[in-house]
Amino acid sequence: MNRMIDRIAFAFVSLTSAPVPHRREWHELCRLWYSGAVMREQKTSDTVRFGVSMDKPLVEMLDQLTADEGYSNRSETLRSLVRQEIIRSGKDSENRRVAGVITLVYRYGTKLRRVSTKDFSSLRIAGNMQLHLDEDICLKLLILTGDSGDLHAWAQKLVGQRGVIGKLSITATEDVYRELTGTGA
Repeated sequence: MNRMIDRIAFAFVSLTSAPVPHRREWHELCRLWYSGAVMREQKTSDTVRFGVSMDKPLVEMLDQLTADEGYSNRSETLRSLVRQEIIRSGKDSENRRVAGVITLVYRYGTKLRRVSTKDFSSLRIAGNMQLHLDEDICLKLLILTGDSGDLHAWAQKLVGQRGVIGKLSITATEDVYRELTGTGA
């Protein structure tokens, strides 16, 4: 058993460049590991650990994104990206209150179809701005609040118009509101 502990310690130090721990600490860790105590602690946690395989260039881009965005590690970066994608797709909950921005780009003179908000009871238009990017190109921003399902359905009607390039970006959810106000759990 001591040889196995020494091998584990050597592998850990080789892979992590961590300082060499005292042999007694390794013995205790391995005893806990073999007794299942470490595994029981992981099972009671809400955090699930799993392996992810990626091509090396993608991992390098992930590391660069982690550094550029100020995340503390890859796990934080991945959690943030997954949350963003779930919110963006509207798959988290159709009844969740969200705030979002619809961006529309179109040629000047394009007649945008008016899409009523009557069928989307939770939808509120908080802001509407239009500007010219060029002599012939317009950019329209619509700032909205409402239930996720309503925002996605209404946005699809706008973005799906001929001659319009558009996108809905969900920028905040109930969870974000609670976090910013300090009332979150």
